[in-house]
Amino acid sequence: ARRAAALAPGDARILSSLASIESALDHREAAVSAPRRVVQLDPLNPASRTILAYTLYFARQFAEALTVAQEAKAMNLDTTRLELVVAASYLAVKEPTKTLAMFTAAAPPANERWQHFFLTMAYQALGKRAEADNELSKLMAIAGNSAAYNYAEIYAQRAEIEQGLQWLKKAQELHDPVLPIMRSDWMVDPLRDRPEFKEIEASLNFPP
Repeated sequence: ARRAAALAPGDARILSSLASIESALDHREAAVSAPRRVVQLDPLNPASRTILAYTLYFARQFAEALTVAQEAKAMNLDTTRLELVVAASYLAVKEPTKTLAMFTAAAPPANERWQHFFLTMAYQALGKRAEADNELSKLMAIAGNSAAYNYAEIYAQRAEIEQGLQWLKKAQELHDPVLPIMRSDWMVDPLRDRPEFKEIEASLNFPP
């Protein structure tokens, strides 16, 4: 993708692909530069801003991710991916009440699985453990092991390290397609220094 981008620096599709790759590798500056270029090439396309917001989120530039996401929404783009970036960014900048408001609204912006996940995380961040446990139970009831990576995030943020690692291992066993985000995902940071985490990360054979 880097070679293709060098050969076709004005191709928005190639730059978007490059952004996804660099983001997964946690190459933060490189990841953000590609979608910034996409927005420059196609400033009236709100989808370009969605890609930029998503990449900024995984580059841990949360405030700018929120700004760009709001720009995309102002251009009448409302997608689940965009809403997930907004909800997760609010958690990252310690504004869980805003995440809570999104998913307790009359019309939540995502499906039931994401609703229960973000309510679990928001209640947890607000110190409302009973409510968080209730939402986690609902999530587990509808998603089962398919949400193994999400459980790893939840338990990591609870500082329940052993359970977080167990669910991360389960995600690996299930070949969860979202597992590669573990390299850049702030939600699993509490697990990051453990040997088990490093072993799972190494098994994904990330290029340098």
